[in-house]
Amino acid sequence: MMCFGLVGHPVAHSWSKVIHEEYYRTNGIDASYELIDLADINDFRKVMEKMDGVNVTIPYKKSVIPMLDWVSDEAREVGAVNTVVKRNGCLCGYNTDVAGFRKMAEGIEGMRTLVLGDGGAAQAVKHVLCGLGCPFICVTHAEMDDGLVSVKEFDVVVNATPIGMFPDVEICPPIDYENVREGMIFLDLVYNPEVTEFMRRGMDKKAKAIGGIEMLKEQAYVTIGLFLEQ
Repeated sequence: MMCFGLVGHPVAHSWSKVIHEEYYRTNGIDASYELIDLADINDFRKVMEKMDGVNVTIPYKKSVIPMLDWVSDEAREVGAVNTVVKRNGCLCGYNTDVAGFRKMAEGIEGMRTLVLGDGGAAQAVKHVLCGLGCPFICVTHAEMDDGLVSVKEFDVVVNATPIGMFPDVEICPPIDYENVREGMIFLDLVYNPEVTEFMRRGMDKKAKAIGGIEMLKEQAYVTIGLFLEQ
């Protein structure tokens, strides 16, 4: 049996397990997908002794890179890895968040975009936005701590932070929601819950809101392809 999994903080990531195991079961593939709570990134290679491939989630998408033997050009350009596959004893890193967000962002070409967050997921978002010709500004966590972030000049707002993720479902990124206008687009990379407080507040102002489950599914299928290539 092949053994795959997710490394990081798995409490909010049971959807990944569902998607992977349903695919393996439906296609008659002898594989499992485990949720692995990793307390120290320095233990990553030890974990990989028993795994054929893993997804990497917060907070390790950047810090895992020095642990790897090879990293794809795209992942290096993004500066983050969310998929690691063991090939001939070597740990190979990829970024499937790019494919996932590209699917999620269909139709926003050229739109002025505000990106909330500066972690590994935000790096993939910025990479895609450059390809779509979207002028954007990225707001760091520290800048968000300074007060409400204005959305007046933007058509699209992307939440690339874990703010609002289960179990803290009542909170949302600190933007000036009173200035959200009809026709804006809210993209939330959080997928648990499927409808976040960020999305709900946008929809209350008649903005279009898309949750992270769309991105999760797309990147999961790309990841499965990489897992099974070996």
